[in-house]
Amino acid sequence: MLGLTGANLLLMDYRGYGTSSPAKPSAATTAADACAGLRHLTEERGIPLSQIWICGRSIGSTIAVRLAVEYPDCAGLILISPLTNTVDVWPFGTALRPLRWLGLAKAFDSRARITGLRLPVLIVTGTRDTVGTPAMAAELHRRAAGPKRLELVEGAGHNTICQIARERIPQLITDMMSGQDVPTAKPTS
Repeated sequence: MLGLTGANLLLMDYRGYGTSSPAKPSAATTAADACAGLRHLTEERGIPLSQIWICGRSIGSTIAVRLAVEYPDCAGLILISPLTNTVDVWPFGTALRPLRWLGLAKAFDSRARITGLRLPVLIVTGTRDTVGTPAMAAELHRRAAGPKRLELVEGAGHNTICQIARERIPQLITDMMSGQDVPTAKPTS
């Protein structure tokens, strides 16, 4: 789907996900893997940060926000079905709440990290998403300080957003990457 934008893509399996390795994933390893991918693009491929858009979906959105904060000279940030924090995900949030009280929820805290982020941000979520809820997306949108757009995909859930909006998401990304002025929070079908 993202290939429909005409952009070149670097897709990664974080350690412990997909077929990458049998290691257990952690906030530290996923952040290190994301940084390694970005370094590959800039140092080995010679691509300037100003031409790189960081994209993350679901829990990957927390890693994308973290990377964007660490590399604020990137072109922009795209979040699909984003999470404010892993401890906010129902029903897991209740069980994970002690992590927040102990200060251990910081590793995946997009809510705190996105505040003050000045690069362009596109946030896309489904109106029926019960994991990365529309409320989470709206909160991240509200906290981002730069040019931003929130797009709600009518009827899409967490795992159906790419099928339901398969043509719309690439168009939104293309519009955002081209710097077109687009309205905020307009529901789509």
